Amino acid sequence: MNYRRIVIAALAATVVYYVYGFLVEGLLIRKDFSPYSAVYRSADTVMGYMPLGFACTLIATFVIAIINAKATKADPAPRKASDSVCWSEFSCYVRSWGPTT
Repeated sequence: MNYRRIVIAALAATVVYYVYGFLVEGLLIRKDFSPYSAVYRSADTVMGYMPLGFACTLIATFVIAIINAKATKADPAPRKASDSVCWSEFSCYVRSWGPTT
């Protein structure tokens, strides 16, 4: 297991996750949220949770990158860091489907 590649994959996946979220939810479909403003938290409330959200997303991508590294350890074929990024992204999307409070 190459820890440097795992950390790079987790960081890259976290950045991609937040850039994708900003582009899609922040720019493309933001207007679709406005009719339901009573359902969603205000921007000020969400900003208070941002550091925790960043930290939890980074931890989740790091864990899934480790799982991917251990799962592919027995396979002699060389793996790219992009494989770990894909697994990390998958974990973020699965995590985001869960219930929110």
